Amino acid sequence: MTLFAFRGLKSHGWTFSRLLNVWIQEVKGMCIAVPGKVINIDDINMATVDFGGTTKVASADLVPDISVGDYVLVHAGFIINVLDESEAEETIKLFEEYMGILDDEVSE
Repeated sequence: MTLFAFRGLKSHGWTFSRLLNVWIQEVKGMCIAVPGKVINIDDINMATVDFGGTTKVASADLVPDISVGDYVLVHAGFIINVLDESEAEETIKLFEEYMGILDDEVSE
């Protein structure tokens, strides 16, 4: 998905959460690493991860010491990395700023 596609979607009122949800579900052959926050871990080690309002279930089997509240990266249905909270929040802030820049460019 290109910058132009993002611009077009933003101009039609799409939110970051909705864009991310479509990206996660529909984009094939391309990955984006967005930090998510673990909000639940069930008894079979499946974690519910919140990506700015979009939640996905991912296996926590590859990361042994994961806890609710951790920020993680998910790839292909597996949590692959636990992030430092400040690093994750900074990355999320950058995504939000990027989306704001697109808003400004679309409105010009």
